[in-house]
Amino acid sequence: QNTNHWKTKQINSTEQRIGGNCPLTPKEVGIFLRALGYPSSTLIYIAAGEIYGGDRHLAELKSYFPNLYFK
Repeated sequence: QNTNHWKTKQINSTEQRIGGNCPLTPKEVGIFLRALGYPSSTLIYIAAGEIYGGDRHLAELKSYFPNLYFK
């Protein structure tokens, strides 16, 4: 919280993704973790407040990894 760039509240996700600065979507995370061989029983903790793509994108990640937990 002492780092200024972490305090950005309004993020234009399209602009961030074009610039290569935005994190992966939940769907991309699911694909990535599966490709690395993580089992579907893996626990995933979501620390972010608002997820890129919202519940629609979380549904696909949850279908791969049903053990999703939020802060």
